[in-house]
Amino acid sequence: MKVGILGFGVVGSGIYEFLLTDKARHDIDVLKILERNDVAEIVKLRAASPDEIVNDPDIDTVIEVLGGVEPAASIAMAAIKAGKNIITANKLMLAENYLELITAAREKGVSVAYSATVGGGIPYLKNLALVSCADTIVEVGGIINGTTNYILDQMQTHGREFSDVLAEAQKLGYAETDPTADIDAIDLCCKLTLLCNVGFGAYVLPREIPTFGVRHITKRDIDIFKASGLRVRLVGRAGRNGDGIFAYCQPMLFAPGDSKYSVYGVENFIHYTGERTGKHTFGGFGAGRETTAVNVYLDAIDILHEFSPFDKITPTHKLNLDFSGVTSRYYLRTTAELPSELKIEARFDKGIYVTEPLQVDTMHRIYKDLAAVDSGTFFAAWK
Repeated sequence: MKVGILGFGVVGSGIYEFLLTDKARHDIDVLKILERNDVAEIVKLRAASPDEIVNDPDIDTVIEVLGGVEPAASIAMAAIKAGKNIITANKLMLAENYLELITAAREKGVSVAYSATVGGGIPYLKNLALVSCADTIVEVGGIINGTTNYILDQMQTHGREFSDVLAEAQKLGYAETDPTADIDAIDLCCKLTLLCNVGFGAYVLPREIPTFGVRHITKRDIDIFKASGLRVRLVGRAGRNGDGIFAYCQPMLFAPGDSKYSVYGVENFIHYTGERTGKHTFGGFGAGRETTAVNVYLDAIDILHEFSPFDKITPTHKLNLDFSGVTSRYYLRTTAELPSELKIEARFDKGIYVTEPLQVDTMHRIYKDLAAVDSGTFFAAWK
């Protein structure tokens, strides 16, 4: 296999070092690396533009780790049309362009593999793809963002303020300088999108999934949860519901004894449930240059041996979202006036409530109206 790598940041450099030091195990040669700056260790491999990789007839596989939607999506599409396989760790790009890229790959007879888009080095997505070929997947999801899990864990374990823990997470490299994708659950939503696409054999768009993050959680919220014996986690969940699916991302509360209660630090905890195979769970670190490099490498090995489980999955139709019967009670903190349709079961303090059960998408819709008045409004599914 002759490889071109798009991007030489934390992940790209990790992949290159992995392939270089593990050469005895594989027949994979890196021919070119896209990098704007002169980097001494790759001076002979450096490509100044993506065209040098896309148009190189000797390169058969492109590893895309640029991040962001564009220009990554356009370059990936150009590589596919040039007859090259794509391996990507870019969940944002792939979630937004899944149908177009997979359809083009099927037409050209090339592979698009993406184990590293969800869970870093956790062997989840490939297993989901394999099982979905033999069983009907009925539910997917879990804790799939290590940054927010670290923030929530620190707040709950040590009683710290959100802003302090976020600053620490940025210093430690868990959070980006702009943490929006993590704390507003954009990253989580894109990962859940890919879980739906793989698990249910169709496709959904990220913008269609009701999504709410942890940007506005406070120490006061955490204190109430702790007094109630609960822990909060940011969770993505999706499942079959009649002829459609439900899918949402939101903070959720868990009691001791629930597996998600005891997921600490930057760990991920992901599951899928099959009709015949039942529930399977995967845990571990969901990010990092070494762990991500492992899944990229395994995708390359699959393609090299002409068996990538992702080749078996072709989106046949668009998934319709249906939340009928999918309900929860909610913890809600807001200074805005509550709409008459929102029924209250209990009150903790002024502006802090527990609602009666309501449909998940209804709560997300109501939140938007409340946030227009009080931008600091926060909610979490109350078990």
